Amino acid sequence: MTAEGQIIPEDIMAIAAELANATIRNYERNERANVARDAIAKAILAERERNAQPRKKIIEAMCELPHSIDDEKVEFRFSSRRPGHNALNQLLTQLEAQFGAKGGA
Repeated sequence: MTAEGQIIPEDIMAIAAELANATIRNYERNERANVARDAIAKAILAERERNAQPRKKIIEAMCELPHSIDDEKVEFRFSSRRPGHNALNQLLTQLEAQFGAKGGA
């Protein structure tokens, strides 16, 4: 075989070809491993976000307000001791406090 005008013995070309193939296989394996790692990391982050227990925060916010719950309904009552002009506004204010959001309306 020749490469750039030099004659390279077959045994050296065979070793070089094997090393090149191994390098390519390792690169492809590493790339697949990186893709798998990234997918797993994204899944773990999504699971953490999903398990952040927003339901628990909502329930905690609701329980801070005067309320009653039965099989058919959940009722929130206005409290003159809390900020807000009606029970819904007080609930939204409490939820915003739990989630760190500011209302725009």
